[in-house]
Amino acid sequence: MHQTPFQKILWMIAKAAHAAGDRADARILMGMIVAIDEGDYAGLTQMTVALRATYRSLLGPVPSDRVSDVGGAAQEG
Repeated sequence: MHQTPFQKILWMIAKAAHAAGDRADARILMGMIVAIDEGDYAGLTQMTVALRATYRSLLGPVPSDRVSDVGGAAQEG
């Protein structure tokens, strides 16, 4: 399975959070990657609320479904 564009963003931010010692935030971000794998886009918003403001601002808008995740990247690229 390949990563969606939002999963790639989550992965980059999770690595930065882990490197900064923000382990709880890194775990939440990794959980968001898994949620996307499972198709649980509805849960992403709830998980985002648990992140520190720094990481929320880096994420940008959270996709509401797979079409807006993958389709948004096709429109940008």
